[in-house]
This record gives sequence, structure tokens and C-alpha cells, in this order.
Amino acid sequence: MSPMMSGDVHCEMGMYEWISPDLYIVPAVAACIVCLFVSAGTLYELILNTCFTSEKKNSFSAAKIGRLLQCFSAYSNTKKVLDTRQLPGQLPMLDGIRVLSALWIIFGHFDFYADAAANIGNRAEHGVRGQERWFAVLDAYDLAVDTFIILGY
Repeated sequence: MSPMMSGDVHCEMGMYEWISPDLYIVPAVAACIVCLFVSAGTLYELILNTCFTSEKKNSFSAAKIGRLLQCFSAYSNTKKVLDTRQLPGQLPMLDGIRVLSALWIIFGHFDFYADAAANIGNRAEHGVRGQERWFAVLDAYDLAVDTFIILGY
């Protein structure tokens, strides 16, 4: 036996046969459709803001297709997301808790899917992560969803 090989290595060639190569096209098509809507909505809003008067803008914006396109506009949605004005009576510290909850949710989902993908072929080490204390906090990211929803109202 060569020094690079171990007797405990077990490799299955057909391990990923259940993953169809045709399924990779579905998220690519979905991403292209979303990008098309975002581009069309942003272009529509920029044309409305630069070429038309306010009366004409209101008539175009009242149309159902105009409102649908403006829902996907990167221009207006970025302005709304990055707006930092505080409403009267609002507690600014709750915004920080919302941000921490959102980051916990994102990191928890990222770790969940990364762990699931890593353990498809390495099931022997799957139980190791449950023995560390840090993962008890990380795996409770579903509690952050409850916090985020309650603080949103």
C-alpha cells in the first residue's frame, strides 16, 4: 500500500446520481427572469423620472403594468431600504436587534445548507458538530425568525 492511501477510504462513484444535470437550468432561468424584471422596472422608472412631467408620470404610474414594473425598480427600492429617517416614537435600538436577527437568520441558513451539502458524502463527521456549544446557538436560528417578525410590527 502506498503512503498516500489509507485502508479506511471508501469511495462510491455513483454517489451523486440522484442529482440531475437538467435541474441546474431551473435556478438559472429564475435568476434571469428576476434580473429581467429588475432591469425593466429600473429602466421604466428612470424614463418616467427624466422624460415626463408629473401629470403624465401619474397617469403612467396608475397603470397596473406600471405599478408592477415599479415594484422591481432597483432605483426606488434602494432609496427605501437605505432611508435612515426615524419615525416619531420609534426606538432606534430595535433596528439594531432587527439587524442582528436578520444576520443570524442569514448565517443560520448559510450554515444549514453548507452543512447539508458537506455531509452528503461525509456522514461520519455529521454528529461531531452537535457536541460543540457554539453550534447550539447557531442551530437555534429559527428563534431569530420569531424575534425578527415580532419586532417588525
